[in-house]
Amino acid sequence: MSPTNLPEWWPLVGRDAELRAAIDGLMLPAVSGVVLYGPPSSGKSRLGRALLQRMRGRGVPVAGVTATVASQEVPMGAVAPLLSPGAGNGANARSSAVATSVPLNPALRRRRGRPAAVVLVDDLQFLDDASRKVLLSLMRVGELKVVGTVSGQDAKAPAAAWLQDGVCSVRAVHVPPLDEPTVTALLERVLDGVVEERSSRLLHTLSSGLPLHLVELVSQAVATGALNQDGGIWRVAQDLSPSDRLTAMVTHRFNSLTERERDVLDDLALAGPETRQNLDPDVVGSLTRKGLVHTQRDGNGGTVALADPVHGLVIRATTSAFRARRLLLNRAERAERDRANPPLTAVLWRLQASDPVPVERLERSISQARAASDFAAAHTLARALIQRRPDGVSHLLAGEFGFECGEHVQAEEVLRKLMTLETSDEIRLRGVVLRTQNLALGMLRVDDALAVNSEARDEFGTGWPVDVLDANEAALWGTAGHVGHAHRLMESLDSRGANELADIVAAAPRVYVESERGHPPDPEPAGLQQPPDKDLLIEGEYGIPEIVLDSTRARSFAEAGEFATAMTLARRAYEQAVSSRAHTAQFWPAMHLGWICYLRGDLSGARFWFATLVALSREHSFLLGLWSGLQGQALVAAVTGELSEAKKALEDAESLPPHRSWRPEARLVRAWVLAAEGKLSQARGELFEGAREAREFGLEVTRTHCLFDAIRLGGVDQAHEELVATLKDSDNPFVQLRLRAATARARNDATSLEKCAEELARTGAFLLAAEVANWTAMIFAGQGETRSAARMSARVQEYCQDCGPVRTPGLAPPRVLALLTTRELEIALLAAGGRKNVEIAEELGISVRTAGNHLQRVYVKFGISDRRNLRAALDMAPGDQPYDAAG
Repeated sequence: MSPTNLPEWWPLVGRDAELRAAIDGLMLPAVSGVVLYGPPSSGKSRLGRALLQRMRGRGVPVAGVTATVASQEVPMGAVAPLLSPGAGNGANARSSAVATSVPLNPALRRRRGRPAAVVLVDDLQFLDDASRKVLLSLMRVGELKVVGTVSGQDAKAPAAAWLQDGVCSVRAVHVPPLDEPTVTALLERVLDGVVEERSSRLLHTLSSGLPLHLVELVSQAVATGALNQDGGIWRVAQDLSPSDRLTAMVTHRFNSLTERERDVLDDLALAGPETRQNLDPDVVGSLTRKGLVHTQRDGNGGTVALADPVHGLVIRATTSAFRARRLLLNRAERAERDRANPPLTAVLWRLQASDPVPVERLERSISQARAASDFAAAHTLARALIQRRPDGVSHLLAGEFGFECGEHVQAEEVLRKLMTLETSDEIRLRGVVLRTQNLALGMLRVDDALAVNSEARDEFGTGWPVDVLDANEAALWGTAGHVGHAHRLMESLDSRGANELADIVAAAPRVYVESERGHPPDPEPAGLQQPPDKDLLIEGEYGIPEIVLDSTRARSFAEAGEFATAMTLARRAYEQAVSSRAHTAQFWPAMHLGWICYLRGDLSGARFWFATLVALSREHSFLLGLWSGLQGQALVAAVTGELSEAKKALEDAESLPPHRSWRPEARLVRAWVLAAEGKLSQARGELFEGAREAREFGLEVTRTHCLFDAIRLGGVDQAHEELVATLKDSDNPFVQLRLRAATARARNDATSLEKCAEELARTGAFLLAAEVANWTAMIFAGQGETRSAARMSARVQEYCQDCGPVRTPGLAPPRVLALLTTRELEIALLAAGGRKNVEIAEELGISVRTAGNHLQRVYVKFGISDRRNLRAALDMAPGDQPYDAAG
C-alpha cells in the first residue's frame, strides 16, 4: 500500500458513545448547543463533521465555520459565512449592539415545519466577541443550534461556558483519546489488513491515542516503508519519523518557549524522564501549564516527562547532533554527580554522544542491562565493549546479545572468532553453546551445529563441560525433531547427576521432549536458578531465557488440552519478550501461540500469530521461525480453503535450508494442502508416512495428530488401528479424548461421538468438536434419524462460529458424508475442482472407466445428471448445511 491508497478521511471508529450523546443533546428542545471538548488532535472536528452528516440525514439544515487567531481581529469574521450577504460588512458590524440583530443566511433560517439549523463552530476559544454574541442571540430565539469544539479543556464546566449566557442550555461531551483496542481496529480498517500487536501498541503509545497524530504517523510510516505488510501482517519494521505536517504542528507549539524551557523540553525528549528536583521548578511549572510536560508523583519528589510522546519524536528528529551531544552529556554528568551508583542510562547517553566509557563501567552496565532484561541496551554495550577490549568475554557477550536481538549472521561471525581466541574453558564452552543455538535456530544449520558441538566435546574430553555439551546436543536433536535421541541423552545426564548449568541448557528442551512423548506437563516445573557464585556479567541462561521455557510449557499444556493455561503462559511470555526488546525471544511465544490457536480452532488467531512470526523472522533472518511460520500459514490457509495461499506458503517453506522436510510435522501440513486440492488419498498417504516418521523420531503427540487427521480425511480403519495399538496407554488426556472419538467413529457410535464432541468443545478445541459433531450428524442421517441429525448440524454451526471461515472434508454436509463412500467423495471433490476423468484416474491410480463409474454413482445419489451441478450438490445437499461451515 502506498500513501496515495490511504483514505483522505479516515473512518470514525470508537466514537459511538460520544456521537450518540451529542445527537441526543441536540434533539432535546431545551438544549441550544453541544460543546465537544478534549485535548488537541483528539478528533473533535472529525466528530463534529460526522454529527453534521447525521443531522443532515434527518432533514436538518447544517453549516460549518472555523474560528482562528486571525478571525479574532475581525468582528464577526468567524460567523460571516452564516449571515445574509452583506450583513457582516461595514461599520455596523463593529457594533456589538447591532451584532445581536444581524439576520441569518436564508438557507439556514428556521421555517414552519423545518427544525432549527445546526452549525459547527470549530475552535470556539478563538471566537471574537461579536461572533459569540450573534450565535448566542440566534440560539436564544431557537433560530439555530451550535456544535462547538474546544481544545485543551479537560472539564465540562469551562468547556460549556463558551456557549452559555445564563439563558442557553448547553451540553458538554468529552472527546478523549482513543484506547489501544480502538486504535488497532482503526488501523486495520484503514490499512485493510491485520496489524501486529507490538506495532499497534507502539503507534497507540506514540500518538497518545490522538487520531490526528495517528494519521500523520501512519501516513509517513507507509511512505517511508517503516510500516509495511509482510507475511500478511502490517508491522513497524524501522524507526518511525514525523511527517513535515506533524513537525510543523508540533514545533508551532514551541515558538513561544524561552531558551530555558526549550532546554528542559529537549532534555526530556532526548534522555527521557527526569526527577523534578534536578529541574528548575519555575520552568517545570510553566511547561506544565502549557500542557507540554507532566509530573508523576513518587518518593523522589516526582518525575517529570513529556506530556505527549510525539513531541519527543519531533524533537529528536529536528535537534542537531551538536546540541543533542551537549544535552546528553549534561544529563549523564548530572546523573553521575547526584548518585553513588549512576544509572545504566548514563552510560547509554555517553555512548550515544560518542563519549568514551571505561571498560569496567561497560561491564557493570551490561550486568545492569541483563538484570533488567533489556537486551537491546545490553547489545549496544557489548558492541562498545568489544571495541575497547576484544577478548573472549567481550566476544561472548556480543554474540549472546546479537543472538537475542536477532542479528544471527553477525553473532556467528563473533562467536566463530571467539573459538580462535585465548580464553578460559568456561568462556569457550559458553561460546560453543551459544554458537550452536545460533546456527540451529537462527540459521537452520542444524548439521553444522551438531558438528560444532561434537568437535567441542572431543576437545573437552571429560568433566562437567561434557555434561553441558550433552545437554546442548539433546536440545539440538529436539530442534531437529529427534525427540527419542534427545530423551536418551537426557536420561544419561540424569543418571550421572549432571551439573546445574547442564540443567539450565536442557530446561526448555526437556519440557518439549516430555510433551512430545505424550506426557502431560508438570504444573510447577523447576525454576531456572543460576548458581549463586556466578558473575551476572557473563552468566545469563546459556541463551535459553525463561521466556522460552514459559512458551514451551504453553505448548505442552495445549497438547494436553489445557488451552486456557496455555494461552495465559504464551501471552505472558510474548509480553515479556516484547518489553525486553529481545527479538529472538519473541519468536518462541509467537510460534507456540499460532499452534495453540490452531489446535483450538481459532483460525483467525492462528493466522495472526503465524503472520507475526513470518514477518519478525524475515526482518531478523531467523530461519527456524520463518520455516515454522510459513508451515503454519500453509496449514491455516489449507483448512480455510485458500488453496493458492497454502501452496505458496508451503513452497516458500520447502525452499529454506536444509531444503527438505526435516521434521514430520511438515508432512501433516503437506497433507492438508493436498486435501484442499481434493487429493484425499495422497493426503492420507502423507499423514501415514508422517505418523511412521514421528514414531521413529519419538514424536508421539505428532503421531497422534497425523493419525487423527487421517481419520478426519477418511482413513478411519487403518488410522484407528494404529492409534489404539500405540497410544492406548498414553497419560495425556487430550490424546485419550481423540482416541475415544476415533474409536466411536470407527464403530459408527453416534452416542459416544456426541459426548466426545461436547468434551472437545468444553476443552476449547472447537474445530475438532465441529468435525466430530458432523460425524455424529452423518451417522444419524444415515440411520434416518433426521431430527437428531438436524440437532447435531446446528451444533456444528455453533462450534464453527468460534473458528471463522473453515473448509475441511470433515465438515461436508452430513448427508453427503452418509451418501458417499470415501472413494466417491474424493472423486466427486476432484471432479468438482475441474479435473477430467482421465486426470482423476491418473492421480488415483485407477482406470478411467472406474473413475467414470464412481462419478455416475455420485450423480445418481445426488439426483443430478452431470458434473455441472456437482459443486452445488457437494456444498448443499438437500436439507443440509453448506460445506463451508462458517458461511
